[in-house]
Amino acid sequence: MKDTIESRLTALLADPLSDARKAADSGHRVIAYAGPDVPVELILAAGAVPLRLSGKPGIPTPQADAFIERAFLPEMRSIAEQWVSGELDFVDSIVLPRSDDSAQRLYYYMCELQRRGSTGGPRPLIYDIAAINRSTSARHTVDATLKLASEVGARERTLPRAINEVAEHTRSLHEIASIQRGDLPMRGSVTLRLARSLHFCWNAQFRQDLHSSLAGLARVQMGRRVVLVGNAPPDERLHQAMERGRASVVRELTDANWFADSPVPEAAVQSFEDIGLRAHARASLSQRLARSRDTILRAAQDARAHGVVIWMLEEDSSLGWQLPDQLAALTSAGLPTLVLTRQSWEADASVLKTLEDFCARLGEAR
Repeated sequence: MKDTIESRLTALLADPLSDARKAADSGHRVIAYAGPDVPVELILAAGAVPLRLSGKPGIPTPQADAFIERAFLPEMRSIAEQWVSGELDFVDSIVLPRSDDSAQRLYYYMCELQRRGSTGGPRPLIYDIAAINRSTSARHTVDATLKLASEVGARERTLPRAINEVAEHTRSLHEIASIQRGDLPMRGSVTLRLARSLHFCWNAQFRQDLHSSLAGLARVQMGRRVVLVGNAPPDERLHQAMERGRASVVRELTDANWFADSPVPEAAVQSFEDIGLRAHARASLSQRLARSRDTILRAAQDARAHGVVIWMLEEDSSLGWQLPDQLAALTSAGLPTLVLTRQSWEADASVLKTLEDFCARLGEAR
């Protein structure tokens, strides 16, 4: 990777707000969002700079703790702390999806805190996705998309360019994922860094420079290939622990969806209504696991994996309901699986050592 890109990547991951903050300092409007379900096309069509928010593991959240209960996902708690502490004051609005329970509750909390005058910061907006498979839910999601487009100021005349930019962004993520799953992949920790950086910086030149650097990135012959499933870790430490066990993550099925791995083929998108229909058609990870008991097994087989790591947070019970059937399919196929449930978001040293040891015991590539 070119030194300039490598140094920029390192700086961006150390401070994911940095690129958007510079854009705001230059007079650009920044609209932030949480999670993978918010349609970035609307933000771009509004002439704003998109910013996907992320949490900060290991950083105390004293102000958020004053109004957020323990059941909140840790990343959303961290985002709340950044919001009320003033760290996000350069942002115009923050879009939170109803598809994430912690995110939708944070929307209501922030609306009430701002109504009382207890805090300031960006304007909270909700993207009211309805995920039930019926026509009324689809119509509701289309209406919610039109409402959000109006709230952020998205314009129909700029929508085609916004759609093209998101398509380019998605193609870059898919290329990274393709390399990750290949015969001679990059390390999983490296591919995760690349994917996350693209979500934190929607600068076309950065994307082009990063894409140009892919051919020069080091590949490794990893004898042990692993699929990571569940809640997304906050950084690359889980991946690095597995790499110390001489294995690499070659496929991720996590709720963050960093690699834009859509469970349904991307339909042609040409209008705000199309964006709404696409949002309604997409399935969350828990929905995908519920629809087929061998979702994880098929992903592992497609990736030619030698093992599966399932990592679920203490605060998230949505994925656990589908776990028994998925484990039964993995066991029947004889695929080694490490199940780590009720985990701390920060992942302590003992968990990292467990991951390393599990990978070290996996069979070599056949």
